[in-house]
Amino acid sequence: MAVINDLALLLLLSFSCCQSFYHGSRKVATYPFGRVNSFSAIRPYTRIDRKIRTSSVRLETDEVPAQSYHYELTVLLPAYNEIDRIGCTLCKYISHLSQSQVYRPIGARISSGTASILVIDDGSTDGTADFVRGRTYLQSLPEQQEGCWDVNINVKCISLKQNEGKGAAIAKGMQEIESSGLNNNLDVWEETRQIVLVVDADGSGDMSCLNNMIHELEMLLQTSEANKSNATKDALVAGYRVCKEKSALRSILSWGFRTAVSLIFLGSELGVRDSQCGFKLMTLSSGKTLYNKLNLQRWTHDVEVIHRAQLINIPVGECAVTWVDAEGSKLVTSASTAASASFVMLKEICFMRLMYLSGEWGIGKLEQ
Repeated sequence: MAVINDLALLLLLSFSCCQSFYHGSRKVATYPFGRVNSFSAIRPYTRIDRKIRTSSVRLETDEVPAQSYHYELTVLLPAYNEIDRIGCTLCKYISHLSQSQVYRPIGARISSGTASILVIDDGSTDGTADFVRGRTYLQSLPEQQEGCWDVNINVKCISLKQNEGKGAAIAKGMQEIESSGLNNNLDVWEETRQIVLVVDADGSGDMSCLNNMIHELEMLLQTSEANKSNATKDALVAGYRVCKEKSALRSILSWGFRTAVSLIFLGSELGVRDSQCGFKLMTLSSGKTLYNKLNLQRWTHDVEVIHRAQLINIPVGECAVTWVDAEGSKLVTSASTAASASFVMLKEICFMRLMYLSGEWGIGKLEQ
């Protein structure tokens, strides 16, 4: 009963915030900081996004779309005290990257040796970083997959001095990719492009969705030779979870949070149905911009990332991701802790919405 009361309070608060934001954003065109906040003017991709989401539902095959471009892929994996789960996740992702049809050298869009995994240890205290660097988890690969390491999938781990949050860890990862030479910063019209797939350390997401996500990214980038004038180097594909199995508690909390976010952002303005999905594919240039100087560093950073993309007109698409909730969640440990965490997340999102509407946080702040 306590959980139900908390959820009811959470939704009531979000609805109240929604009403105030709605009337404020519709009646006031300019704010004290001189910023124009007409969301209809800054979201020209709304209709395009919906068409792309429709096509992503239809694309269920593992076929590689006809395209001459190759990609340099970095799988960015933030981790905090994940020593018990990260080994299995790395083995699963290494196996897929080495054997998937997408990554074979001949006729592939991602050539052999151009896929890498970057683990960002977010100040773990359980030895996660040493475990990743020791590579003992590779012994868990099945015999027929032991040779997958020969395809030169580089696994690197860097550590933050203290726990700063998932958003901060991803931002550090974006900087590392750019500065360390894991990938070369190539122009959008070069044959090879840099892309970053952000994933969760628990391995809940199915990597086989990557083909579809790349397909969506290509649509957003508008890279056909006949349409160069409208091309962009920036794009983001947000996954949305399709769960095979889900507990009643997770289902209720997930529904409550999504409903609250939808109310706060007036339904369509955020542009995605599942902001908290741990699978997001983007160009490196997009990642550097969206994760730079995040105001929300922890559970709710995903909402700010998506909101930023809408504010600065980075095209956002969606793609279904098969999802199996892994055991050991740090957020859903019990009904009371989950409800409490959801309430904190809601307060952060309401505060973020107010700060962007007032102009205290905004586009100009990203460039400073």
